[in-house]
Amino acid sequence: MLAVIELLTPAAFALARLATAAAIYFAILKIGLALTHAFEKEIFAKLPLLEVIAKSIGIALSVFIFKQWYWEGAFSIDTLFGPDSYWRRDLADFLAHAANPFWHIPLNTLVDTTNVSSRLLYGAIIAYLLALFIFLPASVAFRTIVVSVIFVALTVYTFVYAAAFILWSLYTLNFWACIVVILLLTSARR
Repeated sequence: MLAVIELLTPAAFALARLATAAAIYFAILKIGLALTHAFEKEIFAKLPLLEVIAKSIGIALSVFIFKQWYWEGAFSIDTLFGPDSYWRRDLADFLAHAANPFWHIPLNTLVDTTNVSSRLLYGAIIAYLLALFIFLPASVAFRTIVVSVIFVALTVYTFVYAAAFILWSLYTLNFWACIVVILLLTSARR
């Protein structure tokens, strides 16, 4: 009996860390959605395309971060399950670094004007700002820029945190994740 408890104790602590990280994610998501819905009714009601463009810029920044993770090998099996894994972090380190999108923004790629991706991102931002000042009065345009920055930050945070949480969960659960996947696949077949 003691051997079973010793085997399950690390798994229980891992599940507690994962549950805490998931609760933090959903709390931040809930707060962000409440903020965006409050601003959305006031600002984006006239031009809903502006909301779509702001969220698209956030998704593009998330893709930049995912490309950087891919180049660093964060998605490879060796990195994911190895003893020196990038994802070998405690909860505080995970929240401060791995799940923090502003820690990962590849500034060298964004500054490189020869990169086609950064040119497209800059073009989208310039088109967005021009559309704001063409279609909206100046006072509303400045408020819309502030709300748009909140939208972009929330979108980037949502995508990066979710991806980091999935990868950190796979590392934390290790072989237990395979058992969960097998159970999900067998229940999906029924």
